[in-house]
Amino acid sequence: MIQSIVNRQTTTTFTNGVVFYLNLADKIVGTPTFGSTTIGDNTFYFLTSPFFLIKLESQFTGKTKIFTRPDYASLGTNVNTYDRSIQMAYKYSMNPNSTEDLSESEILVGTDEFPLGLYNLTIYQIDSSGELDPANATATLYSGLLNMKASAATTGTDNFESVQYTEYTNNDSENESVYLTN
Repeated sequence: MIQSIVNRQTTTTFTNGVVFYLNLADKIVGTPTFGSTTIGDNTFYFLTSPFFLIKLESQFTGKTKIFTRPDYASLGTNVNTYDRSIQMAYKYSMNPNSTEDLSESEILVGTDEFPLGLYNLTIYQIDSSGELDPANATATLYSGLLNMKASAATTGTDNFESVQYTEYTNNDSENESVYLTN
């Protein structure tokens, strides 16, 4: 299961993102194309084709969002990690006044239709970066779970965990912890 920590956000820009890594190399159909660029002493590797389509379906509401990455998938710095992991990413906003752009991997989360919680995650291989229809996918590369949960940061304004727990220690047996919600 992929853990996706979501921070509180009030701006309408998509400045926060979720990044996760999956081993997909053995599932990709066809021959992938790689690229690299060197900046200073570092070489950055990336996948120029194929492209990826990401589908998130809320287990709570049944609502689905399908979006694609507009850029190349990162494969590592100074080492091409294609055989071990490919970076997947999307940007999110919690502000209902934000305008999501599925072709740019910019999605609204924490809403009534797309709340925090468990999601069915499916990643498809596609041939073009603008494709948003899974019916046109070359292959299904990954099916699994993603848990989108609120940040429990102990400092700052990022914490908006829906339930804060306080340990109750005045029980009769004093041998186990019981948690009460505030």
